[in-house]
Amino acid sequence: MKKVFALVGVTLITALSVSMVAIAHGNQSKVMYAEALGNKDNPNVKANMVFVTLPSGDHEVYVRISGLQPNSGVYANHLHFSNQVADPTCEAQNGEDAISFKNLVADAKGNAVNYTLISATELPNLPKSKLYFNIHSNKPRPIGDYIACGNATTLTSEN
Repeated sequence: MKKVFALVGVTLITALSVSMVAIAHGNQSKVMYAEALGNKDNPNVKANMVFVTLPSGDHEVYVRISGLQPNSGVYANHLHFSNQVADPTCEAQNGEDAISFKNLVADAKGNAVNYTLISATELPNLPKSKLYFNIHSNKPRPIGDYIACGNATTLTSEN
Protein backbone atom coordinates (compact mmCIF):
# COMPACT_ATOMS: atom_id res chain seq x y z
CA MET A 1 0.00 0.00 0.00
CA LYS A 2 2.88 2.37 0.80
CA LYS A 3 4.28 1.83 -2.72
CA VAL A 4 0.93 2.82 -4.28
CA PHE A 5 0.80 6.04 -2.23
CA ALA A 6 4.44 6.80 -3.05
CA LEU A 7 3.82 6.28 -6.78
CA VAL A 8 0.71 8.49 -6.71
CA GLY A 9 2.63 11.14 -4.77
CA VAL A 10 5.55 11.15 -7.23
CA THR A 11 3.16 11.33 -10.19
CA LEU A 12 1.30 14.30 -8.65
CA ILE A 13 4.53 16.11 -7.81
CA THR A 14 5.77 15.54 -11.36
CA ALA A 15 2.53 16.83 -12.86
CA LEU A 16 2.71 19.94 -10.67
CA SER A 17 6.35 20.47 -11.64
CA VAL A 18 5.50 20.25 -15.34
CA SER A 19 2.68 22.75 -14.86
CA MET A 20 4.96 25.13 -12.98
CA VAL A 21 7.60 24.97 -15.75
CA ALA A 22 4.94 25.87 -18.34
CA ILE A 23 3.60 28.74 -16.24
CA ALA A 24 7.10 30.06 -15.55
CA HIS A 25 7.81 30.27 -19.27
CA GLY A 26 4.47 31.79 -20.19
CA ASN A 27 1.65 30.41 -22.27
CA GLN A 28 3.76 30.54 -25.45
CA SER A 29 5.77 27.50 -24.34
CA LYS A 30 5.18 23.99 -25.64
CA VAL A 31 5.66 21.29 -23.01
CA MET A 32 6.12 17.55 -23.58
CA TYR A 33 6.32 14.97 -20.83
CA ALA A 34 7.31 11.31 -20.68
CA GLU A 35 7.30 8.87 -17.81
CA ALA A 36 9.82 6.14 -18.62
CA LEU A 37 9.46 2.77 -16.94
CA GLY A 38 12.16 0.13 -16.76
CA ASN A 39 12.12 -2.81 -19.15
CA LYS A 40 11.72 -6.41 -17.92
CA ASP A 41 15.39 -6.58 -16.93
CA ASN A 42 15.26 -3.25 -15.03
CA PRO A 43 11.84 -3.13 -13.33
CA ASN A 44 12.95 -0.71 -10.59
CA VAL A 45 14.10 2.00 -13.02
CA LYS A 46 11.71 4.95 -13.32
CA ALA A 47 12.32 8.30 -14.98
CA ASN A 48 10.56 11.52 -15.89
CA MET A 49 11.45 13.83 -18.76
CA VAL A 50 10.05 17.32 -19.33
CA PHE A 51 10.85 19.00 -22.67
CA VAL A 52 9.96 22.69 -22.91
CA THR A 53 10.11 24.68 -26.16
CA LEU A 54 10.46 28.32 -25.16
CA PRO A 55 9.01 31.30 -27.05
CA SER A 56 12.59 32.03 -28.23
CA GLY A 57 12.70 28.62 -29.93
CA ASP A 58 15.27 27.26 -27.47
CA HIS A 59 14.47 24.01 -25.66
CA GLU A 60 14.97 23.10 -22.01
CA VAL A 61 15.01 19.45 -20.98
CA TYR A 62 14.74 18.19 -17.39
CA VAL A 63 15.33 14.50 -16.59
CA ARG A 64 15.08 12.65 -13.29
CA ILE A 65 15.73 8.91 -12.86
CA SER A 66 15.77 6.46 -9.94
CA GLY A 67 16.40 2.75 -9.55
CA LEU A 68 19.84 2.60 -11.17
CA GLN A 69 22.67 0.66 -9.56
CA PRO A 70 24.44 3.03 -7.13
CA ASN A 71 27.50 4.76 -8.61
CA SER A 72 27.06 2.75 -11.82
CA GLY A 73 28.31 5.42 -14.18
CA VAL A 74 26.97 7.38 -17.14
CA TYR A 75 23.72 6.73 -19.02
CA ALA A 76 22.79 8.10 -22.44
CA ASN A 77 19.23 9.43 -22.77
CA HIS A 78 17.32 11.01 -25.63
CA LEU A 79 14.09 11.44 -27.54
CA HIS A 80 13.68 9.07 -30.46
CA PHE A 81 11.72 10.01 -33.58
CA SER A 82 11.44 8.88 -37.17
CA ASN A 83 11.46 10.37 -40.64
CA GLN A 84 10.52 6.95 -42.02
CA VAL A 85 7.81 5.74 -39.62
CA ALA A 86 4.75 7.88 -38.86
CA ASP A 87 4.13 6.46 -35.40
CA PRO A 88 7.35 5.47 -33.58
CA THR A 89 6.77 4.07 -30.08
CA CYS A 90 8.61 2.63 -27.10
CA GLU A 91 6.96 -0.70 -27.67
CA ALA A 92 8.23 -0.92 -31.26
CA GLN A 93 11.60 0.85 -30.63
CA ASN A 94 11.32 2.08 -34.23
CA GLY A 95 12.63 5.65 -34.03
CA GLU A 96 15.86 5.64 -36.00
CA ASP A 97 16.80 9.24 -35.15
CA ALA A 98 17.37 10.90 -31.77
CA ILE A 99 17.66 14.23 -29.98
CA SER A 100 20.36 13.65 -27.35
CA PHE A 101 20.47 15.12 -23.86
CA LYS A 102 23.31 15.46 -21.36
CA ASN A 103 24.28 12.12 -19.86
CA LEU A 104 22.80 10.97 -16.57
CA VAL A 105 25.30 10.00 -13.85
CA ALA A 106 24.10 7.63 -11.12
CA ASP A 107 24.79 8.81 -7.57
CA ALA A 108 25.37 6.72 -4.42
CA LYS A 109 21.60 6.03 -4.18
CA GLY A 110 21.12 5.11 -7.86
CA ASN A 111 19.45 8.42 -8.74
CA ALA A 112 20.37 11.02 -11.34
CA VAL A 113 19.08 14.42 -12.45
CA ASN A 114 20.13 16.50 -15.44
CA TYR A 115 19.28 19.63 -17.37
CA THR A 116 19.99 20.20 -21.06
CA LEU A 117 19.60 23.44 -23.00
CA ILE A 118 19.24 22.97 -26.76
CA SER A 119 19.46 26.15 -28.82
CA ALA A 120 16.95 27.03 -31.53
CA THR A 121 19.79 26.96 -34.07
CA GLU A 122 20.74 23.43 -33.03
CA LEU A 123 17.12 22.21 -33.18
CA PRO A 124 15.02 24.74 -35.13
CA ASN A 125 11.95 22.50 -35.42
CA LEU A 126 10.70 19.49 -33.55
CA PRO A 127 10.19 16.37 -35.63
CA LYS A 128 6.69 15.84 -37.04
CA SER A 129 6.52 12.20 -35.91
CA LYS A 130 5.58 11.04 -32.44
CA LEU A 131 8.45 10.93 -29.95
CA TYR A 132 9.54 8.55 -27.23
CA PHE A 133 12.11 8.93 -24.44
CA ASN A 134 14.79 6.27 -23.91
CA ILE A 135 17.47 5.76 -21.30
CA HIS A 136 20.18 3.34 -22.38
CA SER A 137 22.36 0.90 -20.51
CA ASN A 138 26.04 1.74 -20.31
CA LYS A 139 27.09 -1.91 -20.72
CA PRO A 140 28.49 -3.67 -22.68
CA ARG A 141 29.14 -0.45 -24.63
CA PRO A 142 28.64 3.26 -23.80
CA ILE A 143 25.18 3.28 -25.41
CA GLY A 144 23.73 -0.15 -24.86
CA ASP A 145 20.18 -1.44 -25.12
CA TYR A 146 17.44 0.68 -23.60
CA ILE A 147 16.67 0.13 -19.91
CA ALA A 148 13.67 2.48 -19.63
CA CYS A 149 11.28 4.06 -22.11
CA GLY A 150 8.20 6.28 -22.22
CA ASN A 151 6.10 7.72 -25.05
CA ALA A 152 6.12 11.53 -25.03
CA THR A 153 2.86 13.42 -24.60
CA THR A 154 2.33 17.09 -25.47
CA LEU A 155 0.79 18.83 -22.45
CA THR A 156 0.53 22.37 -23.77
CA SER A 157 0.53 23.85 -27.21
CA GLU A 158 1.63 27.17 -28.57
CA ASN A 159 -1.02 29.87 -28.67
